[in-house]
Amino acid sequence: PAYDPLRPAAPAQPWPAAAVGALTYHGIEPRAVGAAVGSVAKINQDRGVVVQPFGGSPRRALYGVFDGHGEHGEQVAEFCTRAVVAALERAVAADAGAA
Repeated sequence: PAYDPLRPAAPAQPWPAAAVGALTYHGIEPRAVGAAVGSVAKINQDRGVVVQPFGGSPRRALYGVFDGHGEHGEQVAEFCTRAVVAALERAVAADAGAA
């Protein structure tokens, strides 16, 4: 049956665990075939995050992709994976407390 968040007997997780995952490639990007001698391989600056349960509810999830650029792009993207998640968790908690 389809997931219905309003159904009282809804499962704790709205999707099969085997169907949800994360894949990211960190580290050095390989040089292109035929790249000039002395060319520098670049660091993958992208970061991704999956948080489930999110905001204290197993029915919520947060997905984020942070695309780093520039000299310190990987450090900025890594910082954002932590800072944005923490800020959103605080915002959701504050919103729930105000209700």
